[in-house]
Amino acid sequence: MSQITCSSVKNNNNNNNNNSNKQQSSINSEYEEDNKEIINSIFEMNRINVDALPSVHEIKENEFECINVMKKGYENFDEPSPTYVCKDSIFLQNQIIDATTVPQLKEDLTTITEEQEYFKHFKLLNHVKEQAEHSLTYLYLPDSNSKLKDMSFLSSSQENTNTPNQLKKYKPIYDMLLKTFKLDSYLYFAMVGNTIDNESKYFKTKLDFMRNELNYRGIDLPHIQERKYHKDDNLKEENKQLEHVYCKGKDFVIKLVETKSELIEVIKTVCESFMPDPLNERTMNTIQNEYPVKSNNFDWVFVRDEISGEIACAGQVYYNRNTMYAGAYNLGTKEKFRGKGFATYMMIMFLELAKFRGYKKLVLQASEAGFPIYLRLGFDYRFDLQIIELYPLNASSSNNSNEDHDKAKDN
Repeated sequence: MSQITCSSVKNNNNNNNNNSNKQQSSINSEYEEDNKEIINSIFEMNRINVDALPSVHEIKENEFECINVMKKGYENFDEPSPTYVCKDSIFLQNQIIDATTVPQLKEDLTTITEEQEYFKHFKLLNHVKEQAEHSLTYLYLPDSNSKLKDMSFLSSSQENTNTPNQLKKYKPIYDMLLKTFKLDSYLYFAMVGNTIDNESKYFKTKLDFMRNELNYRGIDLPHIQERKYHKDDNLKEENKQLEHVYCKGKDFVIKLVETKSELIEVIKTVCESFMPDPLNERTMNTIQNEYPVKSNNFDWVFVRDEISGEIACAGQVYYNRNTMYAGAYNLGTKEKFRGKGFATYMMIMFLELAKFRGYKKLVLQASEAGFPIYLRLGFDYRFDLQIIELYPLNASSSNNSNEDHDKAKDN
């Protein structure tokens, strides 16, 4: 009897261990897929931006890197800005450098051989430097193996400055660019949220509030109303049309871009949050004439203040092709409208739009300030991402502090 019991206990333990291993393997597999698709979504954002303005941009990419570059004659075009992204599997090319050991490399490359060994992996960085000579340029540098507790370093040469933390494995790139360009650098967190069966109580509470108090009826049942005319509107004929509104608060509405004038104002609102200077006239004229108001590849969503007619908050959801992951980008709120919860409503609308389009998950990159907000909405942390903003030498860097930069994006 005792032998049978012991044998039974051992079998149960083995079964429990096997089940635990299978469960962990399933979780790891899901994380790997999420990490891959989060990075792929940035690649896809570049491709979609090029498709939206093909006369201005072209795509340069290989298996590990991607950047949208300005065509000849458009070097000073403002938006969408050139954006470089790489996969951190770039370090595994030819198995020369193991991505898991890169953070332990010396922070400073002291010999030509060390520099050549490191930079040989990055084939498209020359395009970054070319673009940054004329235009604000972004770099998205991921570390999909990172952990929250040991995610960054602070360079000894920058300890007494306001430079934020950087990811170790990309320090040689940061140092190389710092020699030539003005730059700002931010540490962001790649996150993913389920569009179906979101278990967050906060998300459910906010969605119920939108349904009960803001008259949200679903993506397929917008309210149809006459477009209001405001004294600052430029195109009066557009404001005589009917418009589709998803949420109706006491003094604001939430809706998609439907007209060219709305598109222009939305892009101005987003750029005001992210860029130190307003868009130049040529950029505005090109967007006015060429950028699509509607697309199968994205939607612009915004909050409009009904008293002034001003756009308070705006953002964009990308419908990535050949994947079940949509992407949330360019979410910004004007300073005087912050603290009203508009960005939270916008994120819920992004999730609803992605679900309506058949996407199972929505990915985003959160700042430190926005991170707890997205956690409450049911998003999960996946990995760290360093975002570098490069400014042309004849331009000023961002007028916003890091704190202001985060607030503009996440409130």
